Amino acid sequence: MRRIPPALLFGLGAVLTADHAIHVVRADYPVTPGFPYGSSEKVRGVNIGGWLVLEPWITPSLFERTGNEAIIDEWTFGEYQDRGVAEAALKQHWDTFYTEDDFRQIAAASLNHVRIPIGYWAFDVGPDEPYIQGQLPHLQKAIGWAANHGLKVIVDLHGSPGSQNGYDNSGQRIATPLWHTNSTNVDRTNAVIKTIADMFVGNPNVVSIIAPLNEPAGYVGEAALAVIKQYWRDSYGNVRYGAGSTQTDTVVLIHDAFQSSSYWSGFLTPPSHGVAIDTHIYQVFSSDFIIMSQDEHIALACNQRSVLSQYDLWVIVGEWSPAMTDCAKYLNGRGIGARYDGTYPGSSGVGSCSGFSGSASSFSDDYKTFLRKFWEAQVTSYETGSGWIQWTWKTEEGAGEEWSYKAGLDNGWIPNDPTDRQFPTICGFVAGAGLHGKKIDRYAVVSRYNPTRNASSSETPMQVGNGNFAFGADVTGLQTFQPFAIMSSWGWKNDSLPPGCTLGDVLTYKGASLDNHGRNVTYMYDGVPDVMQWLISNPNRVNLGRVGLLFLSASGETLNVTESDLENKTQKLDLWTGEITSSFSFNGTSVTVKTVCAEDVDVIGVQVDSPLVSQGRLGLFLDFPWNDGLAKFSAPFVGRFNATSNHTTSLVQSSRLPKGSRAQIVHTLVNNSFVTTVGGSTFNISRDSPDIHRYSVIPSRKSSTFSLSLSYALQSPDHVPGFKRVEQSSVKAWKSFWTDAGFVDVYTGSTDPRADKLQRRIILSSYLMRVNEAGDYPPQESGLVNDGWYGKFHLEMVYWHSAHWALWGNWDLLHRSLPFYSRFLETSIERARIQQGWPKGARWGKMSDPTGRSAPGQINELLIWQQVHPLVFAEYEYRAFPSLQMLTKWRTIIKETVDWMSVFAFHNESTGRYDIGPPLFLVNEDTDPLTTRNPAFELSYWKYGLQLAETWFKRLGEKVPEDWTTVREKLANLPIDNGTYSLYEGIESDFWTDPEHVNDHPSLVGLYGWLPETPGLNLTIAKATMEKTWTHWNISNCWGWDFGMLAMSAARNNEPEQAVSWLLHDVFSFDDVGMPTGGTRVPTPYFPGSGSLLLAIAMMAKGWDGSSGTAPGFPQTGWNVRTEGMAKAL
Repeated sequence: MRRIPPALLFGLGAVLTADHAIHVVRADYPVTPGFPYGSSEKVRGVNIGGWLVLEPWITPSLFERTGNEAIIDEWTFGEYQDRGVAEAALKQHWDTFYTEDDFRQIAAASLNHVRIPIGYWAFDVGPDEPYIQGQLPHLQKAIGWAANHGLKVIVDLHGSPGSQNGYDNSGQRIATPLWHTNSTNVDRTNAVIKTIADMFVGNPNVVSIIAPLNEPAGYVGEAALAVIKQYWRDSYGNVRYGAGSTQTDTVVLIHDAFQSSSYWSGFLTPPSHGVAIDTHIYQVFSSDFIIMSQDEHIALACNQRSVLSQYDLWVIVGEWSPAMTDCAKYLNGRGIGARYDGTYPGSSGVGSCSGFSGSASSFSDDYKTFLRKFWEAQVTSYETGSGWIQWTWKTEEGAGEEWSYKAGLDNGWIPNDPTDRQFPTICGFVAGAGLHGKKIDRYAVVSRYNPTRNASSSETPMQVGNGNFAFGADVTGLQTFQPFAIMSSWGWKNDSLPPGCTLGDVLTYKGASLDNHGRNVTYMYDGVPDVMQWLISNPNRVNLGRVGLLFLSASGETLNVTESDLENKTQKLDLWTGEITSSFSFNGTSVTVKTVCAEDVDVIGVQVDSPLVSQGRLGLFLDFPWNDGLAKFSAPFVGRFNATSNHTTSLVQSSRLPKGSRAQIVHTLVNNSFVTTVGGSTFNISRDSPDIHRYSVIPSRKSSTFSLSLSYALQSPDHVPGFKRVEQSSVKAWKSFWTDAGFVDVYTGSTDPRADKLQRRIILSSYLMRVNEAGDYPPQESGLVNDGWYGKFHLEMVYWHSAHWALWGNWDLLHRSLPFYSRFLETSIERARIQQGWPKGARWGKMSDPTGRSAPGQINELLIWQQVHPLVFAEYEYRAFPSLQMLTKWRTIIKETVDWMSVFAFHNESTGRYDIGPPLFLVNEDTDPLTTRNPAFELSYWKYGLQLAETWFKRLGEKVPEDWTTVREKLANLPIDNGTYSLYEGIESDFWTDPEHVNDHPSLVGLYGWLPETPGLNLTIAKATMEKTWTHWNISNCWGWDFGMLAMSAARNNEPEQAVSWLLHDVFSFDDVGMPTGGTRVPTPYFPGSGSLLLAIAMMAKGWDGSSGTAPGFPQTGWNVRTEGMAKAL
């Protein structure tokens, strides 16, 4: 059982369906466990704690009867008292604390597993080790009891030589774990596991799992983790091949060693088999948890599940508890007090422990109700994985009974059947149940806004996609008449180098040098023009192809058909399933096309149903365009289909094609190849002409229904799923998206006539952001619809694209892209220190691609407001994952980010303050970067970021770097003129009437709205600035995220009517399928607008730090706003 560090908790993520994270045992899986792990049948069990491994808090009287306070663990139990006395006490304990009746009761409670901790000393005691043996006969008896009552057993090695974690439950409470520091310790532990395997691998129907070591201290550092990883590999061999060369049916359960799921990604996965991972979740072992309210404990429990879904092994929550305090006597160690009441060293306390621990008879009815809610929330959450094992079955009577499953059964906070629920909707709706406490009918709200079309749009497609890959369709459900794109997060290419240019020219490109307050800084612009432009436009994002209907005559000739030749055209996108259904008639014959995208692979499923198919008069065509970086914007279409000589395609048809496929086309552009693999119904495929890249797919005439699955990838896939599998994948993923995370209903029960329009924007924006902006890298401004800025993404826009996921509980989606900060850290450090010559830190780029390189350009080099974004994302993730692991995860990113912020700020000797700039571009990008100093928004954001970073290091218990604090405290004051804030220090006072300065992003409203109240901000001046922006800014020239920012400012300034108006402003427009228009500034779509809408809605509906009341950003009359599973904004 874990003591320190604080428990690894999972984030405020999507509430997944019960089978979302299932890894089902396939028919060819080389292990048949004694229990169907990873199936819909869940592990539900209890730990047999405090029996064969002593824990003072479970049996305090056993330790207190010794009369010796130095006896604090099993080691000292044998060391500091008479050997005979100790042996007699342990024998009585082993004989009586657990009997077969306990196992009978466990089975009667509809549980199916017990986890039995055992120490290495039961098998091997060294000459200087004072442990007392005799546990093994009792372990064997327990196995028999489990068999008698149909229980599966996990034999768990709970303690190792030298102690793997230093906790008293490892056998020896010591300050520093030593197991990993000595190869002899590890060798002895391996020998014990071999012995355990020899004892039990022949009985997998009872001992279904062996857990080689409980809670090894991975938090100690990389050296420990290296030993742990190798030990897991050794244990895999010792258990899975315990009987020789043939794999056994016993599962190996490795512990996460206090590391995140991503750390273990790909570890002991196939070809390794029969491996599960154990994670332990407690909310009591740090002050951050202790101070949480009961509702916050429940909310955190409900939102553990998104990370559970990230494991690629079966994941079992092997320890957890409904306890919300650390008040149980000796829980933190014998002689150590509790954080809750302030008796733990260094703690300040929350309140009295009375009534929260000890005997259940002292618990109030309200407290028992909370324990029931908390128990149900955790069980519901953990069953999204493979299941759970509560710590512990029982304690000594009157000792920490809030931890006791048995006491919970006896006192009503645990049901006799663990599937029974008093609070069945607690995990969907703990944040607010909505109108009259009723659950929101999400299906009804979503389905109300299913988009329909009767003709193709010339500007935007109807889309299906999975976040990394998307398909844009015209009115036929394909790309028959409009060559909309098939785009991905991974489809990039480099153009040939400019004439006369070499790779060396690219690698040694050097731009302008500018003076930065006495420091000569090299920026990547104004270098060799051709090289600079190549670096700007490369790599560029590729349109992967085109798929359309092929109309044929009775004799098989291709007909020249236009959209006007089709009649009765109707098209509907089912938002709930992610499927487009398109119907029309051609020459009086009906045609129905279904289009859908798989969730887990980049495959489009197409099903065509028409008598024309069986008549041989309807097929499909595939076409492939040339893509290059000549155009900054490629919209509404991407690539050129007539530049056929610039690229090549080749058709492959052989017996070696991937399973489920019939043909493959390799498309090569310069030196970049992309593979389209085609599966489905029987068909013939041929190239229309050697001079073009169009292929005709003609189905057999056996049926009027024809389906294709089209896989797009960088290499040949292993398998291409059929249409039904693709459809099922989509249905499951979209149902999970709509039901399992946050939701806002502003329509039901509202009387304001604008509610319907706003709800439509919310729903369609949510769908399109899930399709276009939930990939492995930050999205570009136009998502996966077309190309803007050559398809590159902008790091200053990451906030507007992705921050809303955090507030809507979509951590499963945000976790896909957010690791880019780790991946790009190296290039950001190089940018700061090597390219620009700063003494320390990392400077985040702007216009980027998956390499982490930032494109040249003056704005790209001199913009700075993206620098603070990772600090905000880290803070949101910590709120969702308040753990030491999370603090450690972000530590290096935060330090490098803020180190650069601190050196970029220049100490002004004349004012004694620290200035920002010049040179820099502010948010507006419309001032002279060589004279812009101390812009108001950037100063506020800088101060806020420094404040967040200091808080982060204090949480870690580390000393805050002095220069961070100095810069924050002495950063220049915000520039003020005539009672309002100015864009930057020294700007002319009449800038409010200067068209040059009021035509871009109205960043001044972000001072209080987008940002919370920051040090030095005057709220009266901030509100006056907001109001002047409303009257003096050229709103008609605003676009995209401007309106979300305007709404957030109005909401924080208690102007909810205006907040709603900004989100429905005429200039802030969306088309019939929900695409956010680019207006006069950029092509459509411009998805930062959608992201800002969802961010503003979350803030207005759920609130922000310090807000009060329900839906504080909405008017109190005319609006009935309901939320489920939402989080507050900062």
